[in-house]
Amino acid sequence: MKIALSAFGSRGDVQPIMLTALALREAGHEVHLCTVDNFIETAGALGLPLTPCGMNLDDYKTTPGTRDANGEMIRFLRDAISAQRRWVTPIVADSDVYVAGFGDFLGPSIAEVTTTPFASRSTNVLFPLRGEHPHLNRVLWRLHYGAINLVAGRPVNRARAALGLRPIKHLLQHRENHGLTILAYDDALAPTPERWRDAGYRFAPVGYCMPPETLDPMPRALDAFLDAPGPPIVYVGFGSMNTASAVGQTRMIVDAAKRAQCRVVIGRGRGRLGLPADEPTPDHVIFADRVSHTRLFPRLSGVIHHGGAGTTHTAAHAAVPQAVVAHLADQRFWGTMVHEHGVGPKPQAIAKLNASRLASTMRVLTTRARLRQGAQALAARMQPRDLAPTRAVPVIEALANSGSRASQRSTR
Repeated sequence: MKIALSAFGSRGDVQPIMLTALALREAGHEVHLCTVDNFIETAGALGLPLTPCGMNLDDYKTTPGTRDANGEMIRFLRDAISAQRRWVTPIVADSDVYVAGFGDFLGPSIAEVTTTPFASRSTNVLFPLRGEHPHLNRVLWRLHYGAINLVAGRPVNRARAALGLRPIKHLLQHRENHGLTILAYDDALAPTPERWRDAGYRFAPVGYCMPPETLDPMPRALDAFLDAPGPPIVYVGFGSMNTASAVGQTRMIVDAAKRAQCRVVIGRGRGRLGLPADEPTPDHVIFADRVSHTRLFPRLSGVIHHGGAGTTHTAAHAAVPQAVVAHLADQRFWGTMVHEHGVGPKPQAIAKLNASRLASTMRVLTTRARLRQGAQALAARMQPRDLAPTRAVPVIEALANSGSRASQRSTR
């Protein structure tokens, strides 16, 4: 069976799709991936056939809170949708089933024009009616619908016109109606509401695709820093989030760790956190570029991060207390899950973060035994780290076998 996969986004979006592709290949299927150019090297190391789309994430300065952030995000979406039409469509046309990341807004339309069975993989909270206030949640979800349509509706409909399809009014509703949603997060961390089944949504929970430890080795200097005796060690990193001042944010983290009497591993991330070349790195600080979080996190006393689904799941699996500094999108949701499970404090907003608050968070993570106990209890409830890609295989196979190309609905 030929299976096309695409993912347009950061590491947390692309890496799980790659792991799913590996599991499908192991099951005997032919896979082909299309993604942003940042992951050409990773795909090559894994031996995955890849069509790069000509986009580089570093060309888009989507720094939350800055004047140009919204414009840069819209530019990224516009370029991604155009690239999906150009590069993904011919791959899907030659495939038996198509699996896309949630950020691939043109995915359902590509499946529609090629009449290919379609699944969308997502770590986002996709449907309304979650939690104890379903009516309020429904209102908020409608607002979310409107925001997605406002930002991505016009470029999607331009691409649909180029594909010979009629315009659509509601992008997420079109996605829900046109294919299956693979819920790629762990039920122990974010339980799937029964209301979703009652509402008739088509979804299949498989769990989060945890990366293998071998993807990124542990640098020797970092290994020595972790083994050295001394105060507790906390990780602070904001992944794919940009920052308006890398040096300023770095100095804040360094100051906070000093106040909290901690050592700190600072993840440089996409924001390229660091100090000027002529400014010495304090003894209680070390910087990390690409490093395996699955190897690093179990050796720490706490993890402070942006609230991406991948980092949240990895820290939860590591049984380490964590705290979320939310920047955008679903990050506050994951921060709320962390707090509700007794694994960390309430999420903070990046706009309100300062050295004093960050130091307080570090002290909470490193001194409160109940958080460590909560983290250990949550980790024990989570599914084995390598199970999700395997669980996704029969879901995708069944989707391909249950719907021929001719049976796919079209709005042309």
